Amino acid sequence: MINSAVDSNQIIEVAVVGGGISGTYAAWRLASHHKYSKIRLYELSDRIGGRLLSMTMPGMPHVQAELGGMYVTESQSIVGELIKLLNLKTTLIDFSSPGVRAYIRDRHLLMSEFNQPDKVPYNLRPDEEGKNYEELFDFAVGRAIPGKDLTPAYFASEEWKRDRETLKIDGQHLYDLSIWEVLLKEISNEAYNLCLNTGFFYSDLGTWNAASAIATSMSLGASRFLTKHNYSF
Repeated sequence: MINSAVDSNQIIEVAVVGGGISGTYAAWRLASHHKYSKIRLYELSDRIGGRLLSMTMPGMPHVQAELGGMYVTESQSIVGELIKLLNLKTTLIDFSSPGVRAYIRDRHLLMSEFNQPDKVPYNLRPDEEGKNYEELFDFAVGRAIPGKDLTPAYFASEEWKRDRETLKIDGQHLYDLSIWEVLLKEISNEAYNLCLNTGFFYSDLGTWNAASAIATSMSLGASRFLTKHNYSF
């Protein structure tokens, strides 16, 4: 029995709380299926999109900066299909292009300058000098898993399934370690910080299980992290 004191327009079937990308997508999908006739999306702020936020920088009207999510990769197939379905325009970008700049430790640095040790503001070991963030990650993994051909094919093989159960670093099983622990055993603290500051998210190099992180990262090949085949809206 409906309370006559309640406005019938306020009676809904589904309430989606939060107008970020997940909430907006959920509400859109529910509405698309026509199973519910009264769906409401509630957002506290004056805009929807959550972490997706594009801003024109003060004094730089020609520059549009992405302050939240900024790109998708070819490996994100579900997002890619959604982009096609919504007919969104994308631009192919290459973060490893020589013309791309990183701003680190009060210095502007071209990606092409990472192989020039005198320009990189990090106190790297001699065997780390001249490497960018991706090369440092590969270098660390190669030291942690010596004698293996670290290709996507290897990480999809039965050999890797066996190795990940037995590999040890300093007496600890690889599957018992976080990726940050492995990296800091194999590269210097300065090299680790260079990776964090120039090419990785903290979640990529933080508490993620080392066996899973290495297999996932190395299996993505050229499309992993911020290196190649990224699409920006």
